[in-house]
Amino acid sequence: MTKEALAQPERPAPCAKHCEATAFQITIKNLEGQLAQLKPLTDEDIKKLWVSNRAAIPRYLCFARAIEAKLKEKNT
Repeated sequence: MTKEALAQPERPAPCAKHCEATAFQITIKNLEGQLAQLKPLTDEDIKKLWVSNRAAIPRYLCFARAIEAKLKEKNT
């Protein structure tokens, strides 16, 4: 082999590129399915969280953390 040939990085076989693309497509489809199953908070959920957290200081941070916790609860 020449020095130039040795200096060139090895290229994956075309099959490897196809397999990577297929795996990526499968991963995307799985993520789309998981996202479709996520349950959003209802207006009632948000109202209850606001009422239970409005006296906390700083109230917006506490409210945001309460929303985060409720979403985890609904989606796990």
